[in-house]
Amino acid sequence: MPMTAAVPACVPRDRSDRRGFVLPAALLAIVILTIVTTAGFFSVQQESRIGASGERAAKALYLAEQGLTEVLGGWSNASASALPVWGTAQFADTTSAGIWSVTLTRGSERIFYLDATGTVTDGGVLYTGAQRRIGMAARMSLPRLDPRAAVTTTVNVSVQGQAEVHGEDQIPPGWGGVCSGTLANRGGVLMQDTTTVSNGGQSQLTGAPPLLEDPTLGQHTFTQFGDMDWPELVSLASKVYGGGSLARFGAQLDPVGGCDYGHTQNWGDPENPGAPCGGYFPVVYIAGDATLQSGTRGQGILLVEGDLVVRGDVLFNGLVIAQGAYDAEGADNRIYGAVMANNVDIEQTSTLGRSGVDYSSCAVERALLNATELDRARPLSQRAWVDLSALPAS
Repeated sequence: MPMTAAVPACVPRDRSDRRGFVLPAALLAIVILTIVTTAGFFSVQQESRIGASGERAAKALYLAEQGLTEVLGGWSNASASALPVWGTAQFADTTSAGIWSVTLTRGSERIFYLDATGTVTDGGVLYTGAQRRIGMAARMSLPRLDPRAAVTTTVNVSVQGQAEVHGEDQIPPGWGGVCSGTLANRGGVLMQDTTTVSNGGQSQLTGAPPLLEDPTLGQHTFTQFGDMDWPELVSLASKVYGGGSLARFGAQLDPVGGCDYGHTQNWGDPENPGAPCGGYFPVVYIAGDATLQSGTRGQGILLVEGDLVVRGDVLFNGLVIAQGAYDAEGADNRIYGAVMANNVDIEQTSTLGRSGVDYSSCAVERALLNATELDRARPLSQRAWVDLSALPAS
């Protein structure tokens, strides 16, 4: 009888091996969620710190730029010109956000380099200390006014009687303590055609040489001064008059004995450089024909739209530019510096004193450097600004 294998009965699978699986899975999910959440918080925190860091860096940059703005805004031609080439000056200030500092270095006669650093001091321990450093090249902006003679004109010059024109470089009376440097003689008269010069009597016309001729002289000589033209120069004047007779102008003091810069008749004190108004050199503009007379005293830069007549003991130290004619009449009228005009007539008929024009480089230089209206420095037109933050501190 054949053998038949026994067929095992169907036995249900034991599912007891799945007990306890849910707990590890839940723990794993919690761990994963924790990691994701932590990573999210970390990422958010990092983004926040990056944002805060960028904000602090921007604030440091603004501080450095503020330093540049403050130094250029408070620019003094006299102080800047006192620096030797490669000489430096330091500036710094503290604000609610931080500190800025600027080192000013003179590179040449008119080119200066500004190295500015901004440091953030607010924001607590975590954010304080952010720093940016920038550099800028700037040019001292001055009208190019360097007269080649005591008198510059295009048409006619008449020196009569006992009048004088001297191109020899002179120091104005009483200015020995404020004038330095080597004297440099200039011509007596510079003009297009020297054959139109007329001088007679006991007049004196001297210089190195007495007469200079330049056929290229023209109207531009009296209206274009380097990078500054006549309208721009006129716009800077702090004392403006319509014209007519201007008498007894001179130094004016305020009630406490200081120089009253706002007084309409205050043109500085050319006879007393150490007095309260001795350092005041205004830019004066007269919009028409004018006559200075009756002991008028002044210094600075005198701009006249029309004809200028000086009559009766007038003294002016600095630079006179008249778009019309310059005419000196009577005794004791004196200009120390230089005169530029389309026509010049200097006549001395009295033996009581001599009228004239004496070239003075010191008077011209002091007028240009101490006229606060001209205190300007401008960034170079190209590549004036550079970020130095990545460089080590100097």
